[in-house]
Amino acid sequence: MKTLVTKSTTLLCAAALCAAAALSTPRTASAFGNVVESTRPRVILASPNASAPRTVITLLGDGLRRDKDGNLWTGRAPYQIQFPTAAPGQFVNAAFTFVSTNSLRVTVPASAVSGRIRLVQQEYVTSTLFSFTVNNPLPAQQSRLNMQNNSQYNAISLRVNGVEQFAQGNGIPPGRLQEGIHTPGRKTVVVEIGINPGEPLFNFTFNAFLTAGRTTTLTIPRVTLAQLMTNFLASRDYKSDVLADNNGNLYQRTVRFNANGSYQIIDSTGSKPVTVETGRYTETAWADNSIQVSFRLGTRAVDIFHPFAQFISNVGRNNQRIVVTAQ
Repeated sequence: MKTLVTKSTTLLCAAALCAAAALSTPRTASAFGNVVESTRPRVILASPNASAPRTVITLLGDGLRRDKDGNLWTGRAPYQIQFPTAAPGQFVNAAFTFVSTNSLRVTVPASAVSGRIRLVQQEYVTSTLFSFTVNNPLPAQQSRLNMQNNSQYNAISLRVNGVEQFAQGNGIPPGRLQEGIHTPGRKTVVVEIGINPGEPLFNFTFNAFLTAGRTTTLTIPRVTLAQLMTNFLASRDYKSDVLADNNGNLYQRTVRFNANGSYQIIDSTGSKPVTVETGRYTETAWADNSIQVSFRLGTRAVDIFHPFAQFISNVGRNNQRIVVTAQ
């Protein structure tokens, strides 16, 4: 299944902030044997959220004066601050200075690449909410194009003005960012996302103007359930074959999905369709690079599988389980 949507260029501001969720409070024993409440350290976001190697940034968080067990530490911090590297799954330690329980001053390592910054102490790991962008120096009269993959699937093809940017078998996993150097000017960027190379599920087209000496970031968005079920249209019908109900009467059912999250179940008998049910449909599970999407159709639990063209549910007469297929 391939779909197409056009997006304009997106310039990400480094000043993005979000409210922190409430912290869990593990219980730890004091020196007197009493149980006290404390919080584990965690990192939330970097400020700014983009910078060059060897520059100093502020890393904001909570409980940074405590260790993984929630105990206060003195002297040297018991944890490390790490950045991702170009080797998949490998991280590099960063030099940092403790400022307060809510902030650290961190030097971006020379070998760091864009991704989430993490705090590590033995088996305990906490990562920033957003990916940090490492801006390497630009060659003279060149532009940088960052592609941030916020979708559920691998970016398996990236074409800039018709030229493929990925080597065979390469791509951008969900949640990761990749940068490229280009000549300035107007660019048409086409991205295909999917599980395996050569098997795209969705296409996105961006129009961007790259400026010499500047960085432009394009974000591949997460696909919504409504986009999946409507094929990025205003609505889409999933129809059954002609069926027989418990009394032997022939009928056909249509489940119409609308882009606003509503649906109708339509009963066709003869030439006059009748709407027999209306409601909302909502996503319940859609894991990264999954061939299965789970959602609720009203009160019904439904699973739909790649290529997302049909599903089985009790949408027939008298709750009969039937197959409906995308039109």
